[in-house]
Amino acid sequence: MNAHLHEPGVLDATELSLACGLTLEELSELLDYGVLQFCVSREAPEGFNAQALWPLREAARQRAIFDLDIFTMGLLVDYLRTIEELQAQLRALNARVPTELSSEI
Repeated sequence: MNAHLHEPGVLDATELSLACGLTLEELSELLDYGVLQFCVSREAPEGFNAQALWPLREAARQRAIFDLDIFTMGLLVDYLRTIEELQAQLRALNARVPTELSSEI
């Protein structure tokens, strides 16, 4: 494996596959659907951002429970990312609200 792929936050395809329980072929399908993208980095042109791990892992877990196909799993990954982004925005907004106002709301 390439040394640059072991920088914090970057996984190669094999590492991502093992970490989320998907085959390399399934990761390739998710790439084809646009659900998964390579890092945009000269140091890791074919690496994946480690932030992709949580939604993939959770969607793979749900896929096993509900017998979902890979396309439906891809939709779930997108929804999980959206939920994660909205939660982060909500936390940021809550952090900006003075404590006196938040207790009144």
